[in-house]
Amino acid sequence: TFRGFAEDFAASVKVGLQVKLKDLAAIDPDSLVNGDGTCLYTITYAVFIVSTFTDGAPPPAVAPFADWLTDAVNDHRIPPSYLSHFRFAVFGSGNSEYGKYFNTFAKELEANFRKLGATRVCPLGLGDVDSGRLVQQFSSWSSSTLRSVKRFQKIAELKERGQARESQRLHDMEE
Repeated sequence: TFRGFAEDFAASVKVGLQVKLKDLAAIDPDSLVNGDGTCLYTITYAVFIVSTFTDGAPPPAVAPFADWLTDAVNDHRIPPSYLSHFRFAVFGSGNSEYGKYFNTFAKELEANFRKLGATRVCPLGLGDVDSGRLVQQFSSWSSSTLRSVKRFQKIAELKERGQARESQRLHDMEE
């Protein structure tokens, strides 16, 4: 299950990282912004493990969050740097038999975060149930994501300590 994937990933990153597992359906989008439209989203890193529902839509319970994010992208009052402090990764679990709708929500989620200035910490993971290799695809993606998150954290720690040259070297390795 997707929750099982999320729980496995959370367990694998607990060493040295603070991890909180949240269901997107439980997030009230209105709680993410102040009345003046400024972002309250203080999370630095987030990993999203999602599926796509009928005709490429997000699962119904997650639709309010997805709609909020799409609205934020299209709102001229929200600057393109709105989530510039935010680092994220997305893994989508889909079925390639659905053709153009394969992992649509994961793709849109990633694109919308990037349009709001967030930084992707690793390539979008697109798991395919039809391939029979979904668990292996997730395992490979999650290992890569964990390495990237740890690298980004190391860069942030070096910057905090004033070691700009070393942090720039690690950042350049990412690109």
